[in-house]
Amino acid sequence: MQSLQQSLAASHQSEPDAPPKQVAQAMERLNQAARVIADIRLGADRILEAMFVASNPRHNDMPLQLFLREDASMRQHLQDLRSIGKKLEESGVLTESLRSRSNS
Repeated sequence: MQSLQQSLAASHQSEPDAPPKQVAQAMERLNQAARVIADIRLGADRILEAMFVASNPRHNDMPLQLFLREDASMRQHLQDLRSIGKKLEESGVLTESLRSRSNS
């Protein structure tokens, strides 16, 4: 996330300054994206833990229920992240060069 912010700063140094409100909104959206990414990482850890527990034959349906709950949560987090990304694109924060770098 920090490298994305540094890339944004470097790519916009030659351009005129954005209005303060636009910069504040962009920073807030980047912070939202960072929080969602942290939630995704935690969810991935929980899914892996549920899979590990499920591999033990003595456990009941609890790991399956946990897995299904985390799966739904992860899907929602990824949808939220896509939505934030679209808002950043619409506001002009994500340029074509940054988008192509993030897809690689």
